[in-house]
Amino acid sequence: MNTLLTQLEKFSFDKVKNPPYHPLRELPPKSPFKKGDCLVLFGELFARGYANGLVEAAEQVGMKIIYATVGRREKNDRGEEILRPLNTEELASKPQPTINVPLSWI
Repeated sequence: MNTLLTQLEKFSFDKVKNPPYHPLRELPPKSPFKKGDCLVLFGELFARGYANGLVEAAEQVGMKIIYATVGRREKNDRGEEILRPLNTEELASKPQPTINVPLSWI
């Protein structure tokens, strides 16, 4: 126990709370992705989500975007929460192509 306390005393929480800041001073080089490359997006794409910028950048260079749903939550007959595939109506509102296999089934 004393060894653990000694190690904790030596540990600097300042480095964890205040990590070094390294500002971006130059724009990164042009993306290596090009027309014909694929972006596979797993999960829901929300109107103001972070992934929208990735999708827009992929569309600008002509990449193919493949969407994949992780499923919809619902309870089965035993009361357990499961993920199910999207139904026809839900799938119709999604961009295509969309892989409709819940992750819990994989």
